Amino acid sequence: KAGYRTGLYTSPHLIDFTERVKICGQPIPQKEVIRLSSYIKNLIADCTEFLQSHPTFFEFTTALAFAYFAESKVDIAVIETGMGGRLDATNVLSPLLSVITNIGLEHQQYLGNDLAQIAYEKAGIIKQDGIVLSGVDIRQAKDVILNTANAKHAAYYELSPDKYKWESCGHDFCGQSFDLQTPVNQFTELIIPLLGDFQLKNAAMAVAAVELLDDCGINVSDTAIRQGLAAAYWPGRLQLISHKPYILLDGAHNPQAAENITKNLPDILNYNRLILILGILKDKDIKAMIERWLPLANTIILTKPDSDRAADLAYLTSLIPPTDKPQVIVKPTIAESIDYAKNLAELTDLICITGSLYTVGDALGILS
Repeated sequence: KAGYRTGLYTSPHLIDFTERVKICGQPIPQKEVIRLSSYIKNLIADCTEFLQSHPTFFEFTTALAFAYFAESKVDIAVIETGMGGRLDATNVLSPLLSVITNIGLEHQQYLGNDLAQIAYEKAGIIKQDGIVLSGVDIRQAKDVILNTANAKHAAYYELSPDKYKWESCGHDFCGQSFDLQTPVNQFTELIIPLLGDFQLKNAAMAVAAVELLDDCGINVSDTAIRQGLAAAYWPGRLQLISHKPYILLDGAHNPQAAENITKNLPDILNYNRLILILGILKDKDIKAMIERWLPLANTIILTKPDSDRAADLAYLTSLIPPTDKPQVIVKPTIAESIDYAKNLAELTDLICITGSLYTVGDALGILS
C-alpha cells in the first residue's frame, strides 16, 4: 500500500503451488514456474560434481522464488522460513530485518525437544550486526533470542507490553478493530479482516517491523499501514467460509495453535454444537493437540489429508478416551468427512476443519 514492489514467499500452499510465491499479492504465473524450474534444473545438472546430494523440494522452490524476485526487481521481499531458521534454505539471505514470532513445540525431531533448543534454531536468522524484532514471550525461549542477538551484536527489539500496547475495539464475522500504541505512533481503530485475539499481536508485530524498517530507507506512512492491515488476507487461519451452519477453517498444527482455537471459538461465534473435522500429520505432538480440542467438541471426525505424512487413523482413534462426548467418527478422506459433517450439522452448529494446513488446503479445494 506504500507503493513498493513487494515479494512474498510462504509455505506450504493450500490449493495451488503458485500461492507460495507472490508479487504485490499476485501468485507467480504457471508459465514462470515452468520456465524457472527448467532453468534451475539445468543449473543443478551443470553443478552435479559439486553437489553432495540433490537439492530438496524446499531448496528448489526457494531458489525459484529468489530468482523470480530478482528478475522482477522487487523493492522488498518478505521471506518466511520453512522450518527453524539456522539451517533453513532461506537463511542464505542478508535481511534488513529478522522477525521471530512466538515459539511453540513443533518439528522436535529436527529442531530440538524443548523451547530453548527450538529458539536456538529460530534465532539462527539473526545476522551479525543485524536487526531483530522478537515477539517471543516465554522466558526460556526469550533468553536464547536475546543472548544470540547480543553475541552477534545485533540491535534487539522486543514487542514488550511497556512499549507496545494494543486493545480490542470489537469484532464481527468479517474481522476486528483495535487500538495500538507503539514507541512512535498512536493508532485508533485499526481494522484487520482476521479473527482471533492472537491476530492482534501479529498485527502489532507487523506494524513494529514496518516502523523499524524506516531507518533502513523503507518508508511507510500511517495511512499505508492502516490500508495494509485492512487489506490483509491469510486464508486457512480462523477463516469463516459459510453460515448456517458455520464452517470454519484453521490450520492449527501444534498444541499452542490448537489452544488458540479453543480459546477463541466461543468468543467469535455463537454456536450450539461443535463438529470437529481433524486431520493431523504424524510428526506433530498429536496427543497434546487432541487434549486441547476434546473439552469443546461434541463430535470429532478423524480423517487424513492427502499427504504421505498424514497420521494413521487407528493411532488417532487410540488417543481419544472412550466417552459419550465427544462422539468419534472415522472417515478416510476429507471429502467424506465434510459430507458427513454437513449431514449431521444443524443450522446453529459449527463445523471446524483443523489439524494441519494440508487438511485445510484439501477442504478449501472441496468447498471453494
